[in-house]
Amino acid sequence: MHRFTYENDYEDDLQTTVEFTVPSDADLEDMCDVFGNFLRAVGYEFDGHIEVSSDAKKDWFKPYNVVVNLKDD
Repeated sequence: MHRFTYENDYEDDLQTTVEFTVPSDADLEDMCDVFGNFLRAVGYEFDGHIEVSSDAKKDWFKPYNVVVNLKDD
């Protein structure tokens, strides 16, 4: 299982926790969808959806480079 967790630890705010869990057999598209919903739940605002781009520049010292793009529907 994969878990995205945010804990608000600001002194003057209500102590809250936001947690999204995703089954370990989720595919990449499901992971991106859940991560986008997690970002919205913790206060980020954006239009579109999150995707992983294969157009990322590859560095010689990294086996792969993943870039997350916001893309309108």
